[in-house]
Formats: sequence, C-alpha cells, structure tokens
Amino acid sequence: MKWLLYWHTIKFLKPVQVVGRLNFVLKKTLLKPAIVKKVKKQKFSGLPLPLNLTKRCYSKYAVQNLSENKFEFLNIESIYKEKICWSEATKAKLWLYNLHYFEYLIPLTHDVNQKNFDLAKEILEDWMENNPIGQGIGWEPYPISLRAVNWIFFYDAYLDFFKQEPSLSKKFLTNLFQQVGYLTHFFEKHLQANHLWVNVKTLLFAGLFFDEQRWIKKGLRLVRKELEKQVLADGGHYERSPMYHALVLVDVLDVINLISARKSFRTEFEHSLLKFKEELIDKARLMWHWLETITQPDGQLPLMGDTALGIAPSTKQIGQYFTQVLKEPLQQKKTASKRALPQSGYFVYRDEVLFLLIDGGELGVSYQPGHAHCDFLSYEFSVKGRRIIVDSGIGEYLPGRLRNQARSIYSHNTLVINGLEQGEIWSAFRMGRRIVPEDVQCKLQPAFEVRGAYYNRLNKKLAYWHQRTIRINQAIEFEDQWKTKKLQVVENLIHLHPECQVEFASGVVRIKRDDLLLSLVFDGQKVKAELRDWFYVPEFGNVLPASMIVLQPKEREATEMRYRINLL
Repeated sequence: MKWLLYWHTIKFLKPVQVVGRLNFVLKKTLLKPAIVKKVKKQKFSGLPLPLNLTKRCYSKYAVQNLSENKFEFLNIESIYKEKICWSEATKAKLWLYNLHYFEYLIPLTHDVNQKNFDLAKEILEDWMENNPIGQGIGWEPYPISLRAVNWIFFYDAYLDFFKQEPSLSKKFLTNLFQQVGYLTHFFEKHLQANHLWVNVKTLLFAGLFFDEQRWIKKGLRLVRKELEKQVLADGGHYERSPMYHALVLVDVLDVINLISARKSFRTEFEHSLLKFKEELIDKARLMWHWLETITQPDGQLPLMGDTALGIAPSTKQIGQYFTQVLKEPLQQKKTASKRALPQSGYFVYRDEVLFLLIDGGELGVSYQPGHAHCDFLSYEFSVKGRRIIVDSGIGEYLPGRLRNQARSIYSHNTLVINGLEQGEIWSAFRMGRRIVPEDVQCKLQPAFEVRGAYYNRLNKKLAYWHQRTIRINQAIEFEDQWKTKKLQVVENLIHLHPECQVEFASGVVRIKRDDLLLSLVFDGQKVKAELRDWFYVPEFGNVLPASMIVLQPKEREATEMRYRINLL
C-alpha cells in the first residue's frame, strides 16, 4: 500500500525538514510576491573588497565554447544560434541547472583578457535581462548558490575590466546582491545535506565578498554547524558519495581562499574568522586524505552511491587547488596501503598492482538517503590502474527505470537473496525502510579482512540474514553466508567493466581486459555461473552496455558460497 511506503519514508525525517518543507512551499507560493518586492529594493551601493583570489579548480563541464553559444552538459550538446534559452522545455532539469551554474566562467579566470571578458559580459547581460527576480529555474536555491560563487570568482579576476565599465559593474553587483538576498529566504532545510550546505556556504562567501556583516555572522554560524554535522570523523562527507564529498571539499577550500585573501579584519568578530580558518584547514586536510584514499588508481572517483565522473573536478585538480590555497605541499601518496574509514564505512586495499574498495557503511544519511544506493557489502576492483569489477554508476536523476535500476541491489557487487532490495527505493531520491549494517569489522594486519552482516526484513515471508567476509591472502577471497526460512533464489553479482571479455569453464570464469588476465574461481560442483546483460554509466548521459557474472548455488539447501579472484 502506497500510504505505508510514504510513512516508512517520512518517519526518518527530522522535524526541521517537515517544518522546512511547509515554509518552503509557503514562500514559493503565497509569500513569494512579497519576497520578490523586498529583494528588488535591496541595492549594493559600495564596492566589494579587493581580494585577488587564488584561481579555482573546475570540472569537465566548465569548458564550453562560449563564442558559439555551444553548451554540452551531461553529454548532451545544445547550440543557441541567437539568444540562450535559459528555460528550454526540452532539456532535463539537471542540464538547465548546469547552464545556470555559470561554472563556464571559471576557466576564463585562468586566462584573463579582453576577449574572454567580452564573451562573459554578453552572457551575463543576457542572463540578467531574461531572468527576472524569482522567475525560472535559475532562481531555485541550488543554482543560485553555485552561480553566486562563480560570479564572485569572475568579478574578482576581472575587477580591472569592470572598473572600466562602471554601469555594468553596478548592475552586476546589484543583481548578485539580490540573488543572495533572495537565497536567504529559501534555504533548503527540507532537503538538508549538500543542498543546505551550498546555501550556507554561499551566504558566508557572499557576505565576505560584499562585507555584509549580517550575512557573515549568520553564514559563519551555519557553516560551522553544517561542517560539524556533515563531515565525519574519518573525513568523509556523510552522504557517502565520493562525488559530493569532492564538491564539498572544494567548497571548504573556497572559503579558506576567500578568508585568506581578505586583507582587513576590523572588529573582534572579524578576527574570529582567522580562528575559523584554522578549523577549516583541519577539515580540508582530513577531507583531502579521505578523497585521496578512495580515489581509483586511474585518478578518477569510484562510482559508489550517486557518483558520476566529470561533475566534480578531478582528484588531481583538487589537490593542486589544495596546495595553492593552503600553501603547503601534499604528502607523498603511498603506493601500498591498507585503510579503514569506519565512520564512512569504506575500506581500502592498495598495492602496486591491486586496488580494492569495499562499501561497509550505512545507506547514506538516515533522514536524507536521496543519493544512497542499495550497495552494502559491494566493492570495486582494479588491476594495474584499469577497472575490472565496477559499480554500475549513477544512472540518471530523472525518475524512471534507469534511475531505479542504478540504485538497485542488482547494480552492485553483492549477494541478492529472494530478489529483495536493501532499501525501499522509489521516485528518484526516495527510500523507505532499509537494512541496517551490523558488526562491520576490518582487520588490516596480518591479512586485510573486512566482514559485515545485516538482516533484511523488508518482506517478512522472504526475510534473511547475510554475512560477507572479504580477505586478501594470495588471492582475493569472498565468503557469503546466509540464513532464511524460505529460500527462493540466491544471486551473487559481479559487474564487469564494458571492456572486459569473459570465458566460462568448469568452476572458473576467465576475465580479460587488454593484456590483463584474471580468473574467478568457485566450486563448480556446488555453484553455477552465467552472464547477464546490464549497463555501466560512468557519466551522466553515457549509458554503456555491460555484463555481470551471476553465481548461483546448485543446491536449494545451500547456506554459503565462496569465490576468489586470482591474477594470472
């Protein structure tokens, strides 16, 4: 019954989310005319403080052909021959969000010249002309938050050019000031997590830029509060998505960047910003260490949770930004390491040849599992810098079959019993009841070993208990044990990178990618293997055909299964 699903989703919410949703809807409807009227009266008459910010890192989608009004986001290209269509009905919401982020201004800050200024000026004036206050997708809180920061970086880099056009400068600063003023009425308290984070980070960032004391004070309090809540003790972001972790780390570096660039601290309160900067630096070091630990040997992010390549800057780019902002070198990365990130629930084995990342953590944040997948006890595996066993990826953010499949247990390298999901996934970002990890342990010495278990009671008749142990000796060994009163089917899933080829024999599957050869070995007397079609989505809009190996017990009474991976 659908009302039960709603209840099992709502019961995890915090009271602030429920109240926040009601306030948000009220402000978007009945109170919106009054808010717009109030924001229109807000003017910025002064000049922002000169800063000379360190150049910011940027993502793949920041590089656009602005001279031809050609934009490509999420692997979908659009060319606007005349004016940009800021609310194109045929484009997905996330595509339009990217158009309104204005991240494509950031590469221009790395090459300051008249041509780039003129290109940006035309697009900026077009946006200000065709996006009145409160109208259209560009005035939603999330794109405002990202755009305001990008505009500030651009203004700071091109300050001398703006000084030569005072009317444009005044118009730009007034519009930017009004955007942030509008944002203050629409903090996404109902969503929490990375959405609320970018709202409060932008408030502090803009406050420091405009020297707006009320924004600075409120922003400082809220940024400190959200960082304490959202950054776990091991340095990971609490949504447990490597992509969102990387984005939040860049945000933290942005704030350090701006505080460092600020030349004057007049009041006692402003001097407290210097102390806060040291707190941020400690957070940034911890978050960098986490990011470096889980980054794949190919330099890209693992696809755990909602992660897609190209949305966040690469780990290398973030590392360079880190060193420039903090003015300290990165520690030399160890070729071989074993790391436990217990609060995040990630466990990593890395040597000169192998990379194994195991997910032993909760399914996202209990009150905001929008970016969580059914991936407990799943893993990613690479050999010599090439991905072999992969997470299927993000799918997309539109509700539908692909989104549901990408979040499903069937898109991950774990055991499926009786076809049950680990959580009640629905819509694009919703989850009702979900499993709770139990007794997760990691041994780093003498041999690397991770063990975890859970009960799945989403269906009382088909409920089960599952425990998985993964250890590395001469090979990588997987041992699954289960208990259930009614067993219908057991499926052990192993998703392969699209470039892998397989060959089946008795008790073994040979896996080949380029010159790499591996064997997946199991007891052929007790276990059968087959190959099924699936998909692999490393980036938004890039859905590749892929395959997964499925191991199943031959005997219905089986209660365990083992397999191992050998490098040949």
